[in-house]
Amino acid sequence: MEELLSTLDKLKLHEESTSETNLDKLLDLLSNEEEDDAEKVFKELLQSGLLSELHHVLTQDTKNSKIKAAQVVAEVAKEESMRTPCVEAGLISPLLQLLEKENVGACIQSCRALGNICFDNDTGRDAMKEAGGLAKLLEFMKYHLSTTGEQESELRMILCGCLVNLTNANESLQLLALESGALELLNQYIKSFQDEKDVIQMALLCVDCLADTDKGKELLEKIPLVSSLTELLEIDSSQEQKETVLDALATMAESDAVKKELAATKAAKHCTTILKEKCKLRDDKSQQLLKLAADLLILILTGDESVEILYNDGEGEIYKETLSWLKTGNIVLQTTAALAIGNFARSDDQCYRLVHRDKIVPDLLNLLTDLDEIGMNTTLHHAVLSTLRNLAIPAENKPKLISLGLIEKVLPLTSSVMTPVIFKLLGVLRMLIDGEVLAATKLGTNKEFVEQVVSWCGMNAHEGVKGEASRMLAWMIKNSRRTEVASTVLECGGLPYLVQMIVSEHTVMQMEALVALTLISALIIGPAEEQLLASDLITNLRQILTTGDTKMEIIHNACTLLGKLGTSEPIRAKIEEQGILEHLPELERKSSQSGIPARAKMLTKQLSTDQMPMSP
Repeated sequence: MEELLSTLDKLKLHEESTSETNLDKLLDLLSNEEEDDAEKVFKELLQSGLLSELHHVLTQDTKNSKIKAAQVVAEVAKEESMRTPCVEAGLISPLLQLLEKENVGACIQSCRALGNICFDNDTGRDAMKEAGGLAKLLEFMKYHLSTTGEQESELRMILCGCLVNLTNANESLQLLALESGALELLNQYIKSFQDEKDVIQMALLCVDCLADTDKGKELLEKIPLVSSLTELLEIDSSQEQKETVLDALATMAESDAVKKELAATKAAKHCTTILKEKCKLRDDKSQQLLKLAADLLILILTGDESVEILYNDGEGEIYKETLSWLKTGNIVLQTTAALAIGNFARSDDQCYRLVHRDKIVPDLLNLLTDLDEIGMNTTLHHAVLSTLRNLAIPAENKPKLISLGLIEKVLPLTSSVMTPVIFKLLGVLRMLIDGEVLAATKLGTNKEFVEQVVSWCGMNAHEGVKGEASRMLAWMIKNSRRTEVASTVLECGGLPYLVQMIVSEHTVMQMEALVALTLISALIIGPAEEQLLASDLITNLRQILTTGDTKMEIIHNACTLLGKLGTSEPIRAKIEEQGILEHLPELERKSSQSGIPARAKMLTKQLSTDQMPMSP
């Protein structure tokens, strides 16, 4: 530390003959400082006037000394606590003045200094913006599109790095850069310097930064960046570069237009190649590349137009390849295949062909085994169940899936403690029993299963599972319309959750609950009477009928349920006690087109005391 301060004191003498020597010595001493002591060292140097001396050299000294001073600033600004003081010391403007097109060495050191000052530092970024630094940076990037030489390559890399540090996470500078043609310029860099790996790597980071904005996504439709980046996957590039390309493409692929463009290129094919080459490797780098390739492939398939391109009426190369992965025995390929097929199962026609023509269901069901020793089995199960849910939506597929033993195969997964698996499992079964009386009855009379579903209805820690479980109870009752199913749900304690559903914020869940409760009232009103009276059902129904913005179909179904409930004298008494009868005249005054007035009059008649059956 003493030697550093001594060298700084010599620099303060402002002797041009020794300026470069003192700056060189400062650089050597700074590079040899222990990292643990860096903050303390820089704090003392700051207090000793280091930055004011560097400002003096940058504004008053010889060109070579200025370049050395910029190099010192670049080292100093590596320390986070020194970046804002560099701005406050007025270093931005002289560093920008040091940028000269013909002096590559000066540009390199100045850009290094400016880039380090701006790294994760909005004070530096704002100062650069105010000083016109972004425009000058882009001007130099454009100029060095046509220069050659080893130093020029290094400068191009540093220019791109400076642009990343300047714009990253700064919306105003990102927008200004985009409006100034930064993406077009970066595309030219990527196409022109494919053999300069460091330049490409840094340019890709720039693209990733700028494309992840609304303006960037808009511009991507006008600039051929997708094809330029896809070309990079074709050359023999490093794994690090492939990772950066895939990451950048994934950012860009949030746009459906980009997904379509990617589907029209060889991007998906490159992803499948990487997956096949790396799927058996377990090192961290290979696993990272695998994940990026799989994520991009699936992201492309989430677009409506892009998935049709790759499906190609069931003859697409990518489509057929992913189907074949189900039998590979490799969990990475199988998981990716399941996710891909779930996206291909986009329409009823495609779901039908997957089940009946391509006969993939047995292969999917074979993957639903209890593989606790494999860490990724939860991801695999989740992916398979997601796909099976899509396949179970078309009515034509349900009998086939049931005959293939889907219910028997998925039921063991009810023991899973992983909520994503539970959520998807419930979704599969709920879709499967829609309109299938026997399947709904089979599940609805399976007491162990119903008890498990009821326990999930109370899972407050996961709203998705909680909602899906409540809907499952309603669907078993609605699709079976069997007394024994209603009785099983009642016996297992499911009634309170159906009652909660009728005041859900989701109309579809309200409707499902009202239908299920109406069926319970029609099928087992006697056995259910005690639980119905003890529940919040009548209170919730009153809330539905007296809330001004309740939808007409909800009111209509609530009236139907009240009519069924009114066949029990104790429940009818509770309905009267809650004042529901007094509210019915208001419903009778609603628009006749809604059908509510007629329904309200009928309900009034049903609930009137003189219309009730006499007790013996």
